[in-house]
Amino acid sequence: MRPQSQIEVLAPVGNRAMLQAAVAAGADAVYLAAKSFGARAYADNFDAQELRESVLYAHLHRCRVYVTMNTLIKEQELDEALRQAKWLEEIGVDALIVQDFGFLRALKRAVPTLSLHGSTQMSVTGLAGAQQAEKLGLQRIVIGREASVSEIRRICDNTNLEIEVFVHGSLCVSVSGQCLMSSFAGGRSGNRGRCAQPCRKEYVFERGNGQRIGAGNAYLSPRDLCTAEQVVELAGAGVTSLKIEGRMKKPEYVFEAVRTYRQARCGTADTGDLTLTTNRPFTKGFLFSDFGTSYWFDHSEAPGRAVGTVEREGKKCFFRAREALETQDILSVQGRKRRLPLTVTGEIKVGEKYDLSRYADAVMGSEVRKIYTNRPRVELERELLRLEQEKRGIEMHLRFFVGEPARLSASCDGVSCAAEGAEVARAKNSPITRAQLAHSLSKVGNTPFRIQRLDIETDEAGFAATAQLNALRREALQGLQEAISRSRRISVCREEGKSEDAPPRTAETARTNSKMHPILCLETDRMPEAFPKQGWPDRVYVHSTEAAAAWNRAGVSCYRILPRLYEGEEERRLSEELFATQDLFEGISCSSIQDFSWMEKPWRVPKAYSAEASLHLMNREAVRWAEESGCTTLAASVEMTRDELKALSDTPLELLVYGRFCGMLLKHCPASALKGCTDETHCAACPYRRDLYLCDEYGRREVIRKNGYSEVLLPEAVDWRPVSEEMRALSVSGVRVVDHGEAEIGEVLLDWRAWCAGEKMCSRSFRSGNSNGRSGKRSLGHWKMAME
Repeated sequence: MRPQSQIEVLAPVGNRAMLQAAVAAGADAVYLAAKSFGARAYADNFDAQELRESVLYAHLHRCRVYVTMNTLIKEQELDEALRQAKWLEEIGVDALIVQDFGFLRALKRAVPTLSLHGSTQMSVTGLAGAQQAEKLGLQRIVIGREASVSEIRRICDNTNLEIEVFVHGSLCVSVSGQCLMSSFAGGRSGNRGRCAQPCRKEYVFERGNGQRIGAGNAYLSPRDLCTAEQVVELAGAGVTSLKIEGRMKKPEYVFEAVRTYRQARCGTADTGDLTLTTNRPFTKGFLFSDFGTSYWFDHSEAPGRAVGTVEREGKKCFFRAREALETQDILSVQGRKRRLPLTVTGEIKVGEKYDLSRYADAVMGSEVRKIYTNRPRVELERELLRLEQEKRGIEMHLRFFVGEPARLSASCDGVSCAAEGAEVARAKNSPITRAQLAHSLSKVGNTPFRIQRLDIETDEAGFAATAQLNALRREALQGLQEAISRSRRISVCREEGKSEDAPPRTAETARTNSKMHPILCLETDRMPEAFPKQGWPDRVYVHSTEAAAAWNRAGVSCYRILPRLYEGEEERRLSEELFATQDLFEGISCSSIQDFSWMEKPWRVPKAYSAEASLHLMNREAVRWAEESGCTTLAASVEMTRDELKALSDTPLELLVYGRFCGMLLKHCPASALKGCTDETHCAACPYRRDLYLCDEYGRREVIRKNGYSEVLLPEAVDWRPVSEEMRALSVSGVRVVDHGEAEIGEVLLDWRAWCAGEKMCSRSFRSGNSNGRSGKRSLGHWKMAME
């Protein structure tokens, strides 16, 4: 077990002020981003000069720096991303946080000494996924927020990975890396760092027949995570790093959060002021089994904490303070129509009355709530001042003799650096004295250093201009800063020969593949008789053994789609089921790297494996990684445009051409707000596990609950039939139709069956935009965006 005192407190940094706040609070490490390739594109982030200065600043204060390059990397961006990574290694960053599997593969060749961390965007939520991540050469993974503390313990016990866990801050309700809602609603991809946060919007529930259920609310919006009181348990599980979310928040938030978790690491957690850095109540998250009403944020819930109750005595309106209040604290008073802000103008003691006569419509008996405290900002300013005054002691040694180059060395904490100047000339009149040399070299006021010891060797016969001595001092001190920064950096050397390129795809191979007819695939839970026989697929992707048995009898090849989330006992039961029914399926569909673990199982009959669109294969390196891993079918990411697909034209890909795809993958159940659930006890019999829709002005999103998670479907059925002829220019191994019960599926299958045979489609309904499916709308998705 890792000692609590050694657990890293990792702070979010979106700008220079936040970096200073993190350092002032004592963060062990920070994570930040350059102007590109980071998953928080709307944070300020850092340009090249700011990054270099930030690394030096952090390392001088014994703080590590991790840079996020955790977005999907397109084929045309890969070279630029690698150049940026090499430069980041040169300036001394301690690690890169990455998502894209192709980028990871290329990095291991291009920058083999740089430590690589797997982003939470990699969707690693269990032991099987962690073991696969370790084989990829990652030193650390940021575990998905869906993992329980017991599963984290299993990972720590069964891998050599460092495990980084989100312990505080805003939560993504979807499994990270598996959300398409923002991308398809507004063209702003969350997987590319530009999430529009549709989860924070208000929705209403409806049944399939349009019947409305309950009032409107933000049913996809979680509370904020806070696990300060559980840090001891996380330490016992073997966690390496406590990660705080919030690269777009204020410096005082970073300061207070880091300080609180440093205290929690020592066994004392006071979250009093931390509750006032957010407008949401707290949850312990899936880490500690919070569910339903303990996880979901009801927007009608008042923010902050109660500090008094509105009272009246005659015509006077006031409240008595239950806790001491300070100047600039902000309170919230309930009026008849809305809550009203109140800024405290002076200190208030416990039990003291505070006049509310300016709030004539304050509701009697309602709570006065404290929603902001100024204390963290005041204490941050105090710590920054102390930090500025607390400089590091250095030793300097100057050798200054006529006929030799002037040489100045500087050392600090066992790290040293030397600078060499021009040859010292003999003085014509008055030689420079030892005292004058000491005076010039002691001008270190605008550096992070103070002179602890200064030794000067000189024959007192030479001369140098003040500008020359100043330049010598600046060069030595700058070199010392960079040397200290390099000494703080973590580096990792990987075994040779493990990241060689796969044999290049030859022109002959590409020509052969281009002549193959694409196969027709169907993803469904329905039986064969639900579809016209002449439109039956060549391959079917199914979730259940019942469907697999039926399609086997019909003579159609079956691939098994595994549950999207599983851990511990669920994984054991799944393994038993798959081995008992393995004769029913020819292949396994891999939705995440967790599923790659099934390639290592001792199947009686060898299985084929397909890399699903959820793996986001967007560049050639990613394609080669999937092929090397053992996947024979490669599905293109549904976020790819026409031109991006053409850039991978030497690789036959399976394309998802029709369906209401999964827009969000949630461990959270949105319907838990309707039933007031606090656990998953009644999920199997819940009336809301089917025929439930989340609705807003942009459409109706079906919610399907199964296997302990929910899928929120996109409101529109993506339909590529209008561009089917243009698709012939692509290299396509297969086309997949995703079935969620749409009435027009039979017609869709017939159309794509004709296309796969090289014929024209027969259907005309898609051209007019009329749909008899349950979605009521169609979209060309990202293909359409590319055309426009």
